[in-house]
Amino acid sequence: VSPNSKESLEILNGLMSPTSNYSCYRTVIRHCPPPFLAFLGVLLTDFTFIDEGNPDFNSDGSINFEKLDLLGAQFKDILRMKSQKFEIPEDIRYSRLVSNTENWSEQEIFQLSQLREKPASAGQAES
Repeated sequence: VSPNSKESLEILNGLMSPTSNYSCYRTVIRHCPPPFLAFLGVLLTDFTFIDEGNPDFNSDGSINFEKLDLLGAQFKDILRMKSQKFEIPEDIRYSRLVSNTENWSEQEIFQLSQLREKPASAGQAES
């Protein structure tokens, strides 16, 4: 593995570190211009904590608008993430590759995988 790849992996590991509730990731996302793909695990965790950690109603029976406000902020963040379209230029090489692929049955795919796999005993020295 090249040193550049190792460095990139270290940077990504730092960014996606779960320490302090993904604080580094959250900081980057907060300042990231749209569009971008968020880490679904963090989004779902936030929704779960908001829903499970806050009652639907206050002790006096009124609706808990603070909970609704927290949920609304989460939805607003998701809308911001997708507020612009991804501008990905088409690469004709990949378009051709995808359009020229055969539709194989599951059985055919399994047979191809069997041809490419080494037998379990291959490479093992006999005693």
